[in-house]
Amino acid sequence: MASACKRQATLRDWVPDKIGETTYGDIWRTVTQVVQWLVADAAVDTQRWKQLLERARLLADNDFDSVMGAFEHLQPEQFERHDRLLIWDALRHQTALCRRDTGKGRDTAPIVERLTRSRDLFQPTAVSDSSMWLFSHDAVFEIGDDESDWRVNEARLAPLRKDAVMSIWQQSGLKGIQGFRCQCGDASGHRLESR
Repeated sequence: MASACKRQATLRDWVPDKIGETTYGDIWRTVTQVVQWLVADAAVDTQRWKQLLERARLLADNDFDSVMGAFEHLQPEQFERHDRLLIWDALRHQTALCRRDTGKGRDTAPIVERLTRSRDLFQPTAVSDSSMWLFSHDAVFEIGDDESDWRVNEARLAPLRKDAVMSIWQQSGLKGIQGFRCQCGDASGHRLESR
């Protein structure tokens, strides 16, 4: 059965006078503007700051400075305990990754220095809080190098994990260890049980 409508689509009868070319400068200016919007939108939203901080080391130097400059005006007291832990862990992880990237084409020393300074401000005081990262599935050893072998990373983390569990045991006993396991979540349970 044929359609009763026999109309054809009409096309525009004009084209732009000039089609501009996109340059790398245009792209960098756009990225910079987007970063400024993201920083303005973050305010004191933990998840947004966590996402920005997790990607800040990948930005150009001026965009990294914008992110860190705005973040450095914040105080840890502006965030809830759990939120401070999320931010501290993001900073700790990025610092470790930057240290691993040292010598791979970009001078990461200024980036590591700023991330470390902010990380230290958000450093948890409780051993259990500052040790959770050791049992996460993506734990990266703090002292970076060119090694990317997961076995080397795990071997370096093992004594730190053992020390953390022993410290919690000495401070809080079995109840502290059980609480720590709940804090870390089920994904890390097998690692904690093997200590």
